[in-house]
Amino acid sequence: MLQFSADQLNFFFFGINHSNIDTLFQPAIFAIVERVLNEEYKTENSNLKSRLASIQHEQALSSADYNSTNFTTVTSHLLNI
Repeated sequence: MLQFSADQLNFFFFGINHSNIDTLFQPAIFAIVERVLNEEYKTENSNLKSRLASIQHEQALSSADYNSTNFTTVTSHLLNI
């Protein structure tokens, strides 16, 4: 009578055994992890770009206010001369 170990039966029916399961699934696991990290990077990158645009906008408004105030001050001094 033929006898098979559990590993041999698993390999026969599913193509895997305990010794090669890591080898078979490691590339898939790495691909999934890489995809998740890329998505997190894209999200974080998008958030940072949005924050940078917001800061640049605030700086532009601040600069415009400063220039406007400065122009008004210079103009009023010139008119008072």
